[in-house]
Amino acid sequence: YFAPIESVQEQPTSGQLSPQIVVEQRDTMQHLHKIIESLPEKQKMVLQLRDIEGMSYQEIADVLEISMEQVKTNLFRARNFIKKQLLAAEQHGL
Repeated sequence: YFAPIESVQEQPTSGQLSPQIVVEQRDTMQHLHKIIESLPEKQKMVLQLRDIEGMSYQEIADVLEISMEQVKTNLFRARNFIKKQLLAAEQHGL
């Protein structure tokens, strides 16, 4: 599970962290945003509504006019894709 993007961005970036860590975090966030933008539209919308806006599965299903099962499937696929892409980037030093 990934924390909502805004909670990651709100972490302190000065004083306590070295400049190298700040740059690494910024690069990771930029890469994460690119990954999210590359998701299929439905997965991107479900991820946004759940992890960023904090909506329930039922609320998302109602808003998007899809079943709760489709909400869960799209969310799982989106999170799984993001996880794989971040792990691949980490292994390749990106």
